[in-house]
Amino acid sequence: MGETLSKLLSTIVTVLVAVGASAGVWIGANLIFNQVKQNWRTFTALAFGLSGFLIGVLISGNRVTRYSSDADAEGLVKFGYWVWLPLLIGVCAAVIGLLLGAVDDRARRLAIGVGGLGALGALVGSFVRAEYRPEL
Repeated sequence: MGETLSKLLSTIVTVLVAVGASAGVWIGANLIFNQVKQNWRTFTALAFGLSGFLIGVLISGNRVTRYSSDADAEGLVKFGYWVWLPLLIGVCAAVIGLLLGAVDDRARRLAIGVGGLGALGALVGSFVRAEYRPEL
């Protein structure tokens, strides 16, 4: 009887977490997309920042970056790369999105986009472990 109750409680907690996370994503997406009409710069900053953060989480979570594998580092260094690298990438991408949202001139937008995203790509590439870099 105790094992059945434990499984039932575990299932209920899992369902509540999933429903809560889904509701949070839904509400967050609505709040972000409500910014389109009111404030385009805020929307582009949020969209770029969230995209950059998710990319940072993916590359850190897949242990592509330095110090993200168990053998590379321990303690605060490993924690720093798992937490601060996605935040750094997200903030840099948000700044690029903010600048792109503030400029109307096509040539300047192209320069900001290519230069900013190129610099961000170089930054992210500098954190990638050597065995994952392509041979040129």
